[in-house]
Amino acid sequence: MEDSFYYRELVDMAILAGQIMMSAGAETHRVEDTISRILQTTGFSQADAFVLPTGITVTLSDDKKETLSVTRRIAPGLNNLSRIYLVNNVSRDFCGGKITLDEAKTRLKKIKNEHIYGTAMKIIGVMIATSMFALLFGGSLADAVVALFAGLVMSFENYYLRKFIGMDFLCDVLCAATITVVSLLCIYGSMKTGMELHPQYIIVGGIMPLVPGVAITNAVRDVLQGDFISACARMVEAFMIAAAVAVGVGAGIFFGQKVGFAPETIGFITNITREGFFGYAVGFIAAAMSIVGFSLILEVPKKFIIASAFTAAIGWMAYLLGFYSGTGDVWASFLGAVVAELFSYIFARLLKAPETIFLICGIIPMVPGAGIYRAVYYLISGNQLASSALSSTLMIAGAIALGLITMYTLLNMLWKCINKIKAKKRI
Repeated sequence: MEDSFYYRELVDMAILAGQIMMSAGAETHRVEDTISRILQTTGFSQADAFVLPTGITVTLSDDKKETLSVTRRIAPGLNNLSRIYLVNNVSRDFCGGKITLDEAKTRLKKIKNEHIYGTAMKIIGVMIATSMFALLFGGSLADAVVALFAGLVMSFENYYLRKFIGMDFLCDVLCAATITVVSLLCIYGSMKTGMELHPQYIIVGGIMPLVPGVAITNAVRDVLQGDFISACARMVEAFMIAAAVAVGVGAGIFFGQKVGFAPETIGFITNITREGFFGYAVGFIAAAMSIVGFSLILEVPKKFIIASAFTAAIGWMAYLLGFYSGTGDVWASFLGAVVAELFSYIFARLLKAPETIFLICGIIPMVPGAGIYRAVYYLISGNQLASSALSSTLMIAGAIALGLITMYTLLNMLWKCINKIKAKKRI
């Protein structure tokens, strides 16, 4: 009877660990692996975990013991990469016999509600990210300042009104519309001072904290592990977020033009980079700093911020190298994703942390926020190239996925070869 109670408590602990990780933005395979490792400590001959983005099913079965099966729903939550790391540590300590079941449950309950950065720090993170992305995509320092202010206004709506609005889709629409309207109002006011601002760079920089970088990354990693149901769910999530952002930007531009504070021609992003050494230098610094901001938004542990920022910056350098070589946005994005995956893999093993932390941050600069803006711009202006711009955006997203898959496969092949060589040497 005591054993049955212990097993039930252990299953509850394993599911709690999975719920926290999934709600925080972990990929399906990582959650299943964590739960399975915890369950294997029971000694049952069969210990299974089946995880979907919305639920977890755990089963323990053995010919000599009573079968135990539990299903729990996963509540939606905000992305929090520190929780993934902390739960990973709890699982490792428990499976290694360093802590008891009660200690593991106590730590998990604390992690469930833990935030390493407060709302004020996250707002600062949004401001850093929006301003640096405006600079990254070709904007001036003045554009970056306006994007910073627009990010500040949007942050209050995102962090204080989202819980009252309830629907994430509607909140994303309102946030994107807010970014657009605030940007256009600032530009309208600057016209009287003679200051030259570029609304396209300000708007694109402003919407970057809203783009579905986490959903896209996890969808790709779910495909790699054969979790196609979860991957489809993630892609639907990414599409809905992107659609909400596009609708919000379009609504903001339409409203501004109808009221009269937005110019008839907003502006089109034709070249999102700067040439020469200066272009690489600005790109490296802006990409790194934008991810410092994102690290606060996604609650990346402090000791991983530099590595995450470097991964993004070096990935963006690879993107620029491909772009300047004349390959175009699609293949440049592929090259950037390959490099981001490589450095994510390296840092994960050097720092003993989940690769997800570095990879999500690493690909964010390449997530096609500019493509979303471009498609909306064409649609609002009645240009027939709207469908072409949308197709290009989807191709860039596909190129990022292909780049991640390619490098992940090569690294796994290399790792297997190294292990085989080591095994032969032991013999």
